[in-house]
Amino acid sequence: MLFQKYIDEFKRDIQNVDDKNIKFQELQIRLEKAEELVDLYENVQSDLEVITDINEESLVERALFEKEYYKAVADARSILQTTNEQSVKSTSSQPDSERVRGIKLPQISLPNFDGNYVS
Repeated sequence: MLFQKYIDEFKRDIQNVDDKNIKFQELQIRLEKAEELVDLYENVQSDLEVITDINEESLVERALFEKEYYKAVADARSILQTTNEQSVKSTSSQPDSERVRGIKLPQISLPNFDGNYVS
């Protein structure tokens, strides 16, 4: 089954994220693609069920595929969410002076006060 092969590959990609073999941005793209493909899968599967006799084996196979799909998507979202949270924490833990390092502000000359209220 074509869709099953894609999900198997997607699950391997999720496992490889921890090994840094796959980038988090790539995982995000693969997650979006998997979400698009499941819609196509559901349409094709529904059409097949309409034109053929539905047997118990087909229903079990479809349920197993959907279970694997939803687990893979949940794992991918969890990894992406954890990565985003860690990114926010590392950015917010830096002092402001470190985040804006390298920015030179213009010099401001202050007026001299000679003690006279009128001037």
